[in-house]
Amino acid sequence: MRPNVLEGTLGYLSPEQTGRMNRGIDYRTNFYSMGVTSYELLTG
Repeated sequence: MRPNVLEGTLGYLSPEQTGRMNRGIDYRTNFYSMGVTSYELLTG
């Protein structure tokens, strides 16, 4: 993973990945993206 490069769709990125929060990127960002995707699937 290259932490200085923004990859992915902005709506599915966690705040840590966009730079809005001063935290490191770890496994929780995957759970955030999975939650957004699940919400999209359930609500249409």
